[in-house]
Amino acid sequence: MKLLDSMFSVVGRSNLTFEIAFNENHPIYLAHFPGKPITPGVCIMKLIEELVEILMEQGVALSMAKNVKFLRPIAPSVHTSMTVHFDLLHETEHLIHARGVITFEGQICTKFSMEFRKQ
Repeated sequence: MKLLDSMFSVVGRSNLTFEIAFNENHPIYLAHFPGKPITPGVCIMKLIEELVEILMEQGVALSMAKNVKFLRPIAPSVHTSMTVHFDLLHETEHLIHARGVITFEGQICTKFSMEFRKQ
């Protein structure tokens, strides 16, 4: 299930940096958590995967989450626009290595280092 254009949208892009906006009316927020919705970690990881697909212009699948740190919760009503910056995007024969951060107003919410298989 794609989250792009349903749970989040890309509102700006410059090279390896995306500005994204969350749809606070997405059904996932009704369950996670009612009255105080936050973005589930698995959705953050899927969001990163979908942005890697845009950058690489091909399908990918998560192979390994080497290091993912959720430092601050991402609430769609508070964090209306976030920055996702990839400081490493390296391609080998079968894998794509991605490392970066998700920030809100300069504060790091998520750090990630992940590997994806090419589809």
